[in-house]
Amino acid sequence: MTVPTAFFEKVLKPDISSILELASMNEMIYQYNFDITTLNNRDYKQRNALFYAIYFNNLENCKFLLKNKISLWVEPQYHALDFARSLRNKKCYDYILLFLNNKYIFS
Repeated sequence: MTVPTAFFEKVLKPDISSILELASMNEMIYQYNFDITTLNNRDYKQRNALFYAIYFNNLENCKFLLKNKISLWVEPQYHALDFARSLRNKKCYDYILLFLNNKYIFS
């Protein structure tokens, strides 16, 4: 019994477009994971610096960090404004509030 060549072409020739699509999806997922890990590393150091600037009531460091476009999250789900308010740090709280108002007014 002979098997027609059309059968072999169907079985042995994979669909190239689906393979390329899978490869590009895999590359996108890898790039996304890489970006997330580098962002988390950098963001962790910035959050730590802002956390201690607010915690120790150091207004100069707080100003410096905010002017250098640092993340305003001292924890992944905890905003610097809430943190300053919870510590009753009036100086940093007022400056962060002023910074946010200017940022959204002039941007």
